[in-house]
Amino acid sequence: MCTDAEVQTLIAAALEGKLADETGWRMNGRTWWLWCFATERQCCLVHLLRELQKVDEHNTSAEWHAFAKMLRRLVRDGIRLRKRPDFSPQR
Repeated sequence: MCTDAEVQTLIAAALEGKLADETGWRMNGRTWWLWCFATERQCCLVHLLRELQKVDEHNTSAEWHAFAKMLRRLVRDGIRLRKRPDFSPQR
């Protein structure tokens, strides 16, 4: 459980970050929502893939494309792993 001071620190950080995202999922017939507030250095994996695409439009160097290809593979592997029914963060 967070203290009041910790909660206020989190609220201030979320307001400064100006980035929010929500993810919904169904559980027992009901939709539940998780809100995430992040700084500019943090984002969900799907948003990271979108940002890679934007950079691709402006950076045509071979080094960038090699790096982006490896990063995309890593991110997509992570997404696939998380979706596996036997996934457990403890493993």
